[in-house]
Amino acid sequence: MSFTRRISWVVVVLGMLAGWVCTKADTAAPTPNVKVIDFSRGHWDSSAWTPVRLANDPAPRGFVQQADSIATTMTNTFSESDYGAERDNSILIHDTAPDTAAGGGGDDVQVELAFTIGKGFHGFSAPGLCVSPQIKDGVVVQSIAVFVADYTMAIWLQQTDGKIVRYRHLAQLARWNDPGKPHTLRCRVSQPQASVAVQIDDADPIVLSFVGNSSLSFVPFKLNSVVGVWGCHGVCEFQRMRIVKPGILPFIVQTPPPDGSRN
Repeated sequence: MSFTRRISWVVVVLGMLAGWVCTKADTAAPTPNVKVIDFSRGHWDSSAWTPVRLANDPAPRGFVQQADSIATTMTNTFSESDYGAERDNSILIHDTAPDTAAGGGGDDVQVELAFTIGKGFHGFSAPGLCVSPQIKDGVVVQSIAVFVADYTMAIWLQQTDGKIVRYRHLAQLARWNDPGKPHTLRCRVSQPQASVAVQIDDADPIVLSFVGNSSLSFVPFKLNSVVGVWGCHGVCEFQRMRIVKPGILPFIVQTPPPDGSRN
């Protein structure tokens, strides 16, 4: 084979490899963009967050600014009588769509909330998330509520008729969450896939599918880009929130782990 023909073959092969690399790059998952909100004193913009209330509370409950977190307490936020009347809920919401530091839009977003479980009125508190809330006049009309207690992570459908707040149980994870240790609650909300994935620490994710489909889901409303921190039942401390776009928690797992193990 002549030198010229060898060069031609090299050019062809390099062209094929370049096309293959470009194709792989086009089909690869996009690199997530991340924004970190640090709730320590002086490090977050409170104007980007809105306090809201449940229908059984006359006004939103506040959060206490601490040195390294925002928190609900059993003195400044809730009382024993609030617990008995189921008014021990403090919710602060944020729209993730304008968070350009984490990429524009909010149709597929994951939040990762660092928190600790504190003392409660009867046992321990239940920190959590308010997911895709439907808000009217400052009242949470409907939402997906995720709470983490020492004995579980539970997902509820929260609704109201304007006076009474009702909860419908959606899912629960049987898991011990040590109140003496920090935890991370992750939640991916995908509007295109009508799905929500929730994970506490290193547990497998729990997935809600067909959200907003009246025939297939208990959740009757469409997902949105709003999320909130939710303090309940006592002392809940929230240190920071990472906003990741697009979300990375899986909704289905189609391949085994690299080591071939199965749970």
